[in-house]
Amino acid sequence: MGKDFSLRLADKYFSLTSKEVFITLKSGRNVYGVVFGFSKGEKYSNEPFITRWHITDLGDEMAMGRDAFGLRIGEIIEQTDIVEVYFYEDCSVITDNEYLNH
Repeated sequence: MGKDFSLRLADKYFSLTSKEVFITLKSGRNVYGVVFGFSKGEKYSNEPFITRWHITDLGDEMAMGRDAFGLRIGEIIEQTDIVEVYFYEDCSVITDNEYLNH
């Protein structure tokens, strides 16, 4: 098994100031927004480092992930659904090479 794709994404996430991303999913759908948060996996259950990402629209990151009624804003994306992430701050791309090689 190659290096955990979610760990590569997390390393990049923490190295940048801007969390603005463009994500390509295995379904072919694209998601644009800001990484607001994530859910860490359980290493003892053999889960990836990150299991889910919370993406909000640009400008909504200051809402702390909730609207005026307390409902979650944005979208939760499963790590296993991600093929590629483009980071706007440094124009870099991280791709799930393991998925693409199958």
